[in-house]
Amino acid sequence: MQSITILFTSKEGSNKRLVQYAVAYPFFYAIFLFWIAYYLKVVKMDGFEHLLNNTLGAMFVCLIVPLVFAWRKRFTSKGNITIAGFTFPREWLWLFPSGICTAVVIPTTTLMYGLLDPVTHERLPVTVAQPLMRAGLILTTILFVDLVQILLGISKKKLVWQEIVAAAFAFGTVWFAARAGGPKGFNFINSKEALVIMGMYIGFYTIRQYIMSHYKNTQGSYDLKGFFVVEQAFAAATVLVASIVIIGWPELFGWEQNSRILAMRSVFLLNPSGNHGPDFGAILSGLPYGVAAFFSVFLFMFPGKNQTFAVLTNRLASLAAAPLGTACFIWLFAAVLVARGDKSPTMKAEDLQSLWFVVIALGFMAWGEWSRAKAKRLAAAQGDATA
Repeated sequence: MQSITILFTSKEGSNKRLVQYAVAYPFFYAIFLFWIAYYLKVVKMDGFEHLLNNTLGAMFVCLIVPLVFAWRKRFTSKGNITIAGFTFPREWLWLFPSGICTAVVIPTTTLMYGLLDPVTHERLPVTVAQPLMRAGLILTTILFVDLVQILLGISKKKLVWQEIVAAAFAFGTVWFAARAGGPKGFNFINSKEALVIMGMYIGFYTIRQYIMSHYKNTQGSYDLKGFFVVEQAFAAATVLVASIVIIGWPELFGWEQNSRILAMRSVFLLNPSGNHGPDFGAILSGLPYGVAAFFSVFLFMFPGKNQTFAVLTNRLASLAAAPLGTACFIWLFAAVLVARGDKSPTMKAEDLQSLWFVVIALGFMAWGEWSRAKAKRLAAAQGDATA
């Protein structure tokens, strides 16, 4: 009974609240992955068209919930700054680029789950795509966030040998998963589109992680919901401006006849060759992604925890979503797909192998965190004894 109570009662910043976030995040993420599989494999919606509808739903949740509950009032600033005659909270200098990075991470995440091999016509399995993204982020967080901020004196923590081993396993995960498709599966290494999307996801997410870690290490006290509402406002503004420019004036980039841009324009009734407007079902499929975003940020920014611990908790929780969402989809729709002549969806053993690699990497990271916490307890005990 006590374990059930933990899921519904807690105080902000407590370990109970951390457990709540770690349970809620994979739950809603699994629902998000389930609906991606449904629209791409059952409905057979165009990947970019689904991306647009899905993103609309996710961004709606990320904006309307903070608006309804007035989270903007929870944002506190350490002072203002004036640039070119405009005065604003100095934290915006970090939150604005973080919002831009978020605006890139949101669509590239959905695109990674919808990649289609142009030769074999096989989709990149979710159980491969997710370890690729998770392992890549673990590797860059250790090397380019924690290590850099330690060298700059921003972070006072020290890397332990377990984290170096974890980085090695994370690199192995990326390499193994990228080559796991084989001649009949998704050939990740030879897909320029996959490499570009993966590179953008990891690159912008790493910058976002650096900003989050810097914010935690230098800001002192802060409110999770206050941070979220400002970052998401900048992210939504970035997505809105980019969408208006790309969809409204594709000729600026030579994309007038690009099939993906035409599919996106049809959602906004701007395609001369045919319009069908937004798909409200696909928009609703983005709602769980938006809800999951709350818990993802709350785990990353959880007070009192370093960024390695934050990434460890966040990525480990999200890894549970891939097999859960895929298993539910197979259970509900495998018979439907086979009945109409499509290939039966399965979770192959080789698709799950990369998952085990990243679990091992996360295990070493957890070991490192345990060692660091043990050292702190021993140092505190020695200090008390001396006193």
